[in-house]
Amino acid sequence: MNYRKKAMLMAGALLCLNLSIYSQSISLKMSNVSVKKAMTELQTKSGYSFVYIAGDVDTDRTVSVNASQLKDAVAQILKGQNVSYEIQGKNIVIKKGSQQQVTSGKRKKVTGTVKDANGEPIIGATVVEKGTTNGTVTDFDGNYALELSESGTLAVSYIGYKSQEFAASQIKQGALAVTLKEDTEVMDEVVVVGYGSVKRSDVTGSVSSLDAESLTAASQTNAIDAMQGKISGVNITRNAARPGGSYNIVVRGLSSINNSNAPLWVIDGIPTNSDASDINPADIEKIDVLKDASATAIYGSRGANGVIIVTTKRGKEGKVSINYDGYWGIRKASNLPDMMNMDEYIKFRTEMFQAQGKSTDRSNAEFFTPEEWERIDNGTYTDWVDLILCNGQQYSNTITASGGNADGTFSIGLGQLHEEGTIPNQNFDRYNMHLNVNHKFSKIWEAGGSLYFTHSVQNIGSYEALRSAYRLPGVAYPYDEEGNLVYHVYRNDVVSNPLLESGEDGEQRQNKRFRVFGNIYLQMKPIEGLTLRSQFAPQMIYKREGVYIGPDSKNSTGKAESTTADYNQTLYWSYVWDNQVTYDKLFGLHHLNLSFVQSIQMEEWEYSNQSAKGFSYNSLWYNLGASGLSNATKSTTDFEKRTLASFLGRVQYSFNERYLLTLSGRYDGSSRLAAGNQWAFFPSAALAWRMSEEDFLKGFEQLSNLKLRISYGTTGNDAVDIYGTQSGISLKNYDFGGLTVPAYYKDRLANRELSWEKTNEINVGLDFGFFNSRINGAIDVYRRDAKDLIMERKLPSTSGWTSIWDNIGHVRNVGVELQLNTVNVQTKDFTWETGFTFSKNHNELIELYGGKKDDVTNKWFIGEPIDVNYDYVFDGIWQTDEAEQAAVYGQKPGQVKVRDIDGNKVIDADDKQILGQRSPKWIGSITSTFRYKDFDLSVYLYTQQGAQVQDAFMSSFMTFEGNYNQLDVDYWTENNPSNEFPQPGNKGKYYDTMRYIDVSFVRVGSITLGWNIPKEWTKKIGIKNARLYFTTNNPFTFSSYKGFDPEWATQNTWGTVTGYTTYLIGTKIEF
Repeated sequence: MNYRKKAMLMAGALLCLNLSIYSQSISLKMSNVSVKKAMTELQTKSGYSFVYIAGDVDTDRTVSVNASQLKDAVAQILKGQNVSYEIQGKNIVIKKGSQQQVTSGKRKKVTGTVKDANGEPIIGATVVEKGTTNGTVTDFDGNYALELSESGTLAVSYIGYKSQEFAASQIKQGALAVTLKEDTEVMDEVVVVGYGSVKRSDVTGSVSSLDAESLTAASQTNAIDAMQGKISGVNITRNAARPGGSYNIVVRGLSSINNSNAPLWVIDGIPTNSDASDINPADIEKIDVLKDASATAIYGSRGANGVIIVTTKRGKEGKVSINYDGYWGIRKASNLPDMMNMDEYIKFRTEMFQAQGKSTDRSNAEFFTPEEWERIDNGTYTDWVDLILCNGQQYSNTITASGGNADGTFSIGLGQLHEEGTIPNQNFDRYNMHLNVNHKFSKIWEAGGSLYFTHSVQNIGSYEALRSAYRLPGVAYPYDEEGNLVYHVYRNDVVSNPLLESGEDGEQRQNKRFRVFGNIYLQMKPIEGLTLRSQFAPQMIYKREGVYIGPDSKNSTGKAESTTADYNQTLYWSYVWDNQVTYDKLFGLHHLNLSFVQSIQMEEWEYSNQSAKGFSYNSLWYNLGASGLSNATKSTTDFEKRTLASFLGRVQYSFNERYLLTLSGRYDGSSRLAAGNQWAFFPSAALAWRMSEEDFLKGFEQLSNLKLRISYGTTGNDAVDIYGTQSGISLKNYDFGGLTVPAYYKDRLANRELSWEKTNEINVGLDFGFFNSRINGAIDVYRRDAKDLIMERKLPSTSGWTSIWDNIGHVRNVGVELQLNTVNVQTKDFTWETGFTFSKNHNELIELYGGKKDDVTNKWFIGEPIDVNYDYVFDGIWQTDEAEQAAVYGQKPGQVKVRDIDGNKVIDADDKQILGQRSPKWIGSITSTFRYKDFDLSVYLYTQQGAQVQDAFMSSFMTFEGNYNQLDVDYWTENNPSNEFPQPGNKGKYYDTMRYIDVSFVRVGSITLGWNIPKEWTKKIGIKNARLYFTTNNPFTFSSYKGFDPEWATQNTWGTVTGYTTYLIGTKIEF
């Protein structure tokens, strides 16, 4: 279509719209509200947007409106202001009435386009010569043309975006392309707060959010990985980075001693203990984290450890859009431990034998066998680590279609992920499908629903293969003379051949998982402001675990009769039925929102576990009967069920959009607890003051936003086994007259008075923005007290019982959180933005067993964190000149020395001290994003500091004795008096005190380089947007830790994995 025809069509359309607007009927009645509030309400009801230059309209002015025609409503809103307006498309363009006419003089024609940050044209943007009536609006493609005086200034604006101005001298060759960025004050972010949503500016509690762009920016395989370090107050650690691996998540510190500290997940309105690790990140629209008690109290008994709300993608009004997101790349093992090479191993072994008084002659086969000496002489060593490690592929494909109109929207998507590990037979496959629909049948009725399905298969491979590869010295050899793999590769040691271990007849482990959840709702709006909604949300999860220990594995000792297999199944079924009444009303300067919800939730689990041994052939875990009935070792089933009934209410009130109040209360009844203690009430209150809206701060032009928040609330935790308040029975056989007779006995003491764990929290927060929000963020300070913690109370032996579950603990968390975003540089072509997070939490045990007495056996101390390390203090290595002093303690030079705290020349329990804590003292992150024209570069760093753990890696690879290979460290010898590590073969009895190590680290989480392909290229082939990018995840880790990775330093080396780095190339396309 040529330009003239397009212009004629546009002019005709504008004319029709102008004719129709004056006759459009509406109903708008508001008293004593701000102009801004009236504009927003009119836009909601009519679909027409106001367009004006900031400063031309006093939006804080108070007006009253009572109109049934759109033209009357506009006139009443703008009454008393020196402005005029006209209708252009769906925009009400306001112009200042006192503007001067265009002066004569030299002029030049300026042409260009106006687009948003995503490169989409902005239709109807206002382009004017500042201070005059000379102006225009952009067309359907965002184009404009205007005659501008040589001394003039071009002003570009559009509702919801930050206005920009350009002096005529800045405009070269009469062409100017403008990119408008969203005004965060106008386009206020919507935050999901549980059973509803509010604008970010109206939030009174502590809530942090991640949008879809942040979740998919670095192409992480799951949403939890993408969340790590991005949200202040949320500590996320990998349990082990195998494909499809799990995570540990703690919000604002540890609150429970014996029970889970995991947060509650709410996915598409469904409260669940199953996290979002099996949800495709590309399917998620947003994640909101409720952190303080005023925000989480709406979830009552389940909100004590924080709430993470996941909202999957919904359709949007407009024509159908099809999006593709895919990437491919490789995963490589990284940050590998520095093990000894063979020269270093021979030197180590020599030192060890000499320290133990053993011969190092070639005649001593214990030192090295003749075959091993031959390999040493020839230098033909086996690199076991290189043999077992491999590069893995990682690729993902997601396609989504969405669209809709004013009556309804839809979104449907399919996703696939394949992820391979760094050792053989270690991979993960996931398939996802989502569907979201909604439809308005009339002005009153609306219905809709969502469905999400995910299926995954995780092949874990062998738990032993990697450990064996790192243990085996280079003199061991994997093959016999005929080139066949051998089982015993190193003498007759139990360590297995990792190449066999990871093969078909080695160790095989597989987890299979199906998960489907969704909701269906019916909504009615009988009168203005009142909404009735009923939603039913079921969920089903099926998990199957298969384990096969074949004849080539270490655990079977190479014998068929020792092979074993396990087949374990869990079926989970639940539903939540919520019935909600919401009333939302504006009364002049007052805004009131009332919500009442009645909710019931049911959950049940079915378990089935079978095991057998002695398989004559490999059928994995699919044919346990093949071993014969006599070889069946286990066959059990189990069933659990729990229910929760709730009544909850919330009041949200604001006055003049400056003073905000939120009150909520939830009354929960749990089937876990005994009658008389099943019900509890969880209230909360929060206040907020938007100080930046006050007149006394209007003069501070640098201030964009300033809001003070304070809140207090109570949440709970029914953290007891489902039948934990009751007595149980167990089976035991006994001899009765020479016969074996089964009998049942009472195995625990019931406590019918066991009640809720309760958490009280106070939070003070400040949201801020400066320089047009180029600097913005939030800081929160909190104190959380978890009381009546459910623990085992010790009982006197005369009672006949050792302990009983009781409410006898009190833990406190005090912390500070900072979230900061800055736009450091912003020019026409270049932008540099930075995001910071910082979280510091102090955990303290206040009370135990109803008093202030320490429990040394469990390492619980009043006034200290609940996860401390308590042991002897490592004090270096005994040196040669300290031989006499060492002898006093029964030790000698070269051995580990511990500190004699009381100086009584005896090392006993009185010399133990608190060494550190297992949780980090603080965590933080920095994300820097650079944009130049169509290119962008993002770098993300994440850190955990102050955590100390007892290292599992050292127990396997730093033993300083035995036959296995060792980590290359600076150990003590007579000629090398190191004070770091002991003498090989002479480490002493306090060696384990060395294993308490600092696992602080700084990790470069991701580096992403992207290119947004120019639309001029893509629109020719029917593509709206296209992007190419390269991403590397975990390219660098900086830490003093010597094992595989500081995040999973406590992971048993049987089942551990290496650290990894991925290199990915991907594309995002919108049709």
